Amino acid sequence: MGEMQRIEEQLLPDGAGEHIEGFIINSLDTAEWCLRKISRAEARIQERNDCAAKIKAEIDARLEAINAKDLDTVAYLGSLLRPWAEVEIAKAGKAKSVKLLAGEVGFRKAPDSLEVTDEAAALAWLKEHYPQGVRTVESVDKKKVKEAIEFNGEVPDGCELRRGDIKFYVRAGMNEVGSDERKEVT
Repeated sequence: MGEMQRIEEQLLPDGAGEHIEGFIINSLDTAEWCLRKISRAEARIQERNDCAAKIKAEIDARLEAINAKDLDTVAYLGSLLRPWAEVEIAKAGKAKSVKLLAGEVGFRKAPDSLEVTDEAAALAWLKEHYPQGVRTVESVDKKKVKEAIEFNGEVPDGCELRRGDIKFYVRAGMNEVGSDERKEVT
């Protein structure tokens, strides 16, 4: 058993969630140990996230199956109520609904909607015949403005250049497949 493995087993026997008072990184071995611990912790986090996603998908599928029967009931009974409601509303004159003790049935017009099936053709026609129907969106191109500031040093009115801080990051498990992700540490 290597020195670091022995230390690891003594200090963190279960391998998770403990802080070691007075422990410092003072060698390549202890730094490597920390990165291995981080890598294992991240793997456990990912495993739990994957498990939770699977459970959520199973719950959604079960909920959909359970609700299917009730959705069919709602659709079927609604189809039976519709002709009755049409007759009752016609008898009432200008009414658009019938109030009952258990609820209300009626008709309402859905709002009209516009579907743009060919954006380019619609824009060309609108520009010629109804330019108010064309929306022009202006925004600041931050990349170009930063390039201009780097070139001439002038920061435009309404802008503030915030210099990026040097952030410490940890990338654990670089030798493991698929785990070349940097985590910013605050």
